[in-house]
Amino acid sequence: MKIGIYDPYLKTLGGGENYILTIASGLARNHSVSIFWQDPNILDEAQKRFNLDLSGVSVVQNMFVPRVSFQQKISFTRSYDVIFFVSDGSIPWLFAKKNFLIIQHPLPWVKQTVFAKLKLTRIKKILVYSDFVKKFLDKTFGKESFVLAPAIEQIAFDAKKKENVILTVGRFTEGMNTKKQAEMIDAFKSLYDGGFKGWELVLIGSSLKENNDFITALK
Repeated sequence: MKIGIYDPYLKTLGGGENYILTIASGLARNHSVSIFWQDPNILDEAQKRFNLDLSGVSVVQNMFVPRVSFQQKISFTRSYDVIFFVSDGSIPWLFAKKNFLIIQHPLPWVKQTVFAKLKLTRIKKILVYSDFVKKFLDKTFGKESFVLAPAIEQIAFDAKKKENVILTVGRFTEGMNTKKQAEMIDAFKSLYDGGFKGWELVLIGSSLKENNDFITALK
């Protein structure tokens, strides 16, 4: 099959990108898999970061940008058997034989419209990470979603004595995708000032250069 994948956040190479590229790596063993993106070097960066075999995946012209006409998108997407589209709640026009939306979190701000419902008729299934997200999105879209949990790597290790550490892992970024690190720091400081001693808060995550000022502020 000819399979296409689009993730508007691909350059961040965060957890969501690990998820979708793991799918790409698996499907590329038996199918033709393309990533819609403007920088062909993105796959080399992803292979290094995620330790994934993406040798069977290619990068093709990104047709999901404003300058591409609606007619071009129709013609382009029709040439695919399957398209996976990572969405923030917006529903694109997709014309592959089977189209899948991947949504990573609940979308309380999304309002269903007649136009959105029309576009949803082109979507075979909405894929989500967990039952928690599914519970919300089934109500949001009036369409039953399917839980495709992230793949995990099983690693054997010796259990060590637990330490008094609160650990959070998430990309350092601001805006809609913020992981609330600032709020967690403030909450921890309040606990500490109230007598919560002997514990350490550890924040781990990747970042882009444009987030350096945000990380400095957190420190």
